[in-house]
Amino acid sequence: MSANAVAGSSRVTVGEPFRVTLTLDVPPRSTLSLRNPPSTGELSRVAVSPWTFRREGAAGWRLERTETWAAFVPGSSPSLHWEYAIRARGAPAATGSLATRPVAVVSVLPRGTSLGAASLRPPVTRPYVAWQVPAAIFLAAAVAALFFVFFRRRRAAPSRVRDADEIFDGELDLLESSLARSAPEDTFYDWLAEITRWYLEQKLAIPATRLTSAEIAARLRTGQAGDGATAAADPSAAVFSVCDGIRFARREHRRELAQEAIAAARRAAAGIRGAESPATTGPAEPERRSA
Repeated sequence: MSANAVAGSSRVTVGEPFRVTLTLDVPPRSTLSLRNPPSTGELSRVAVSPWTFRREGAAGWRLERTETWAAFVPGSSPSLHWEYAIRARGAPAATGSLATRPVAVVSVLPRGTSLGAASLRPPVTRPYVAWQVPAAIFLAAAVAALFFVFFRRRRAAPSRVRDADEIFDGELDLLESSLARSAPEDTFYDWLAEITRWYLEQKLAIPATRLTSAEIAARLRTGQAGDGATAAADPSAAVFSVCDGIRFARREHRRELAQEAIAAARRAAAGIRGAESPATTGPAEPERRSA
């Protein structure tokens, strides 16, 4: 197992951002804990990229991310230190630290330049203009009138309750966008499973939010909730198989599995909509849980 931290520049000017790349090799099915160095008056962290994961044969994974720092005091900046702990099942925790080499920070001023504070400018007296007070009153009245008109129109606008199909499609779109930004985490699979259960309960009138994945599959395959239930049985089972495998069996996070689970949820919804009669009611939206 190896770990290192490398600064992208050895010489920067005051305030110039420089990058530090952290690289750690970890065994499969392990957990990494990392303690970051705090920002100070001399060094400040301004950005952090998400972790990237790359398979390194059968030995494990290579984790890498880039942090952006900036130094604000001329001279040699102190080294940045990270402390880490890697815990794998059946093995003692491996601890260690990462440190960068000092970075030379150069002033942007020419050598030997000495700048003193500029002298204060004498106070300026602003002349009083008689129309300023009436203009301010008129402007305040105009803003109040515009706000009143906008508020009246907003209250008069009819509100439309989204139906279950719109809510479900919107949640799947949000999950897809989060998947495009970063690798899926446990909260991704928690919400995908919960919103799928909620959708099945709203559309097929089965208590899916109170049933296990196996019980839901059995209810759908019997076809008691209509033809839509039978069409949604296999895609729904595929969704719960991926989500339960990650949440309970601690399987490996893989982006392609998350994409397949979202696609299966969309197929389940399409099967239900293709077999149902036109919808008549709009359900209450599900309560989103905080991670």
